[in-house]
Amino acid sequence: GDHRDLHSFPTRALPISASLYYSISLLLWQELGDKRNIALGLSNMSLQSVDSAEALTLAFQSLKLAEESGDSNTIARARFSLVRYYYLREHDLSAACEHGEYALSFMTSSEETITAMFRYNMVALLYTRQRAYAKALNCYFKAINLASATTDTVSIILANKASLNANTGLVYFYLKQYAKSIEFHQRAIQFYEVLK
Repeated sequence: GDHRDLHSFPTRALPISASLYYSISLLLWQELGDKRNIALGLSNMSLQSVDSAEALTLAFQSLKLAEESGDSNTIARARFSLVRYYYLREHDLSAACEHGEYALSFMTSSEETITAMFRYNMVALLYTRQRAYAKALNCYFKAINLASATTDTVSIILANKASLNANTGLVYFYLKQYAKSIEFHQRAIQFYEVLK
């Protein structure tokens, strides 16, 4: 098969404990032929690597194996590794938006609410930076709808609800729709008040 040995996965730029953990995990998943978990491990390694070339290599290896596994959530995760790489390391907003949009198309209804909210928020922030306000609002509204569907009062959910509403208000501010901007900022304040 398409088995790689441990040394074919670059790990030189990871902290020693993380490198050891992922090396052992990758060996186990290789033995099991579990492309999905190998892809997830490589995605995590990409995010933790301090070496840009290594991070990009790991992200693309992750994407290749994720696509081979056919698991939609894993494909989305691998694409988000590329979003973070292009935005944070290369400052390439266009490439980050492209991978983000593609990643969102692979998200499924089985995605955890908090993960889905985070991903929509991330892509919306990229669109806002790109001044693609209609696309940003579309992502924010999807995330707000997900947030509205949950009655969880866990701090992280409330903080995300506040953030989503504040970010939506900011987009309306940029669009000079000040009444809507105020409306969403007031909603955000209500969530922040509950968090106190």
